[in-house]
Amino acid sequence: MRGFGGASTRRLARDLREHPDFEAMLAQRRRGSARITDAPQCIGEIEYADLAAAARECDLFLAATAGRSAAFAERFMTAASPGVIATILLSAHYQSHEAYIAALAREMRKEYALIHARGLVLQIDCPDLAMERSRFFQDEPLERFLAMVDLHVDAINQATEGIPAERIRLHVCWGNYDGPHTHDVPLEPLLPRLYRARVGALSLPLANPRHQHEYKVLKKVPLPRRCSSCPA
Repeated sequence: MRGFGGASTRRLARDLREHPDFEAMLAQRRRGSARITDAPQCIGEIEYADLAAAARECDLFLAATAGRSAAFAERFMTAASPGVIATILLSAHYQSHEAYIAALAREMRKEYALIHARGLVLQIDCPDLAMERSRFFQDEPLERFLAMVDLHVDAINQATEGIPAERIRLHVCWGNYDGPHTHDVPLEPLLPRLYRARVGALSLPLANPRHQHEYKVLKKVPLPRRCSSCPA
C-alpha cells in the first residue's frame, strides 16, 4: 500500500500502564519481534497499488496444501480488518478516524477479493473490535467505543461486498498478550454488534481467566439464525 511511512506512536494498553513491571518484562520478551507499538503511520492518501505480495502468499499456501484437500475441512487465509489497521498504523493524514476507515475499506476490498478469488475462506482478523477498548479508545466512554465498533463492522461489510457470507469468517479477540487484561470490554455488549457483520462464522477465543466464563453470553445473546452454522 502506498501512503505509509515513518513510525506511529501507539498508546500502551491501559492494563499495562497500570502494571509497569509487567510491561517492562513484556517489552523485553518482544525485543526483535514485529513492530507493534511503532508500526508505520499513514502519511498520505492510501492506495493498494500492488497485490503481488498478497497473491504470492496465497499461491504459496495453495501449493503447500495441494493434493491434501482430504486432510482439511477447509483452507483459509487471514487478512487485517480496516479497523485494526487504523488503530495500529495511526493516521497523520486523514482529518478523522471515520475518513481513514472509509479509505482503508475501499483499498482492503482488493485484498479480500483476491483471497476469495483464490478459492480460500477469508478470515478477517478484527482485534480492534475488542482489544482497542483498552488501547486506542481507552479514554473514551463505552458508548463511543461501541459506536466505533459499529463503524468498523460497517466498513467490513462494505469491503466484502460481493463475497458470499459463508466464505467469510470474523475473528475477534482481546489481544494475544499474556497481560492482566483488567480493562477488557465484556463480550455481552459486543455480540449484537458482531452479529451485524455479514459473515458465515465467528471466531472468539475465550480460553483465558478473563473471558472463560463468557461462553454463557452466547446463550443469552444467541447466534442469528441466518448464520449457516447456527442450530436450526
